[in-house]
Amino acid sequence: MAVTVKLFPTLQNLSKSKLETFELDWHEGLTAKEILEDEGFNERDQEAVLAVINDEQSQLDTPIADGDAVELRINMQGG
Repeated sequence: MAVTVKLFPTLQNLSKSKLETFELDWHEGLTAKEILEDEGFNERDQEAVLAVINDEQSQLDTPIADGDAVELRINMQGG
């Protein structure tokens, strides 16, 4: 089956695919971290990314289930 992925504009512009939204084949153990790596983001880049799975903030290493919707956003912090 498939997972729907949405990259927010800054990530989209820096990604390999340059796509805002795309589907990818699901497999056991899929995580947002793996998606980011496939899109060309290194470990340091990933520190600034927030994963939202099915409208819930998640960790990059949270397993993604078949049919999930994943949004990858820049993690904004302020003081």
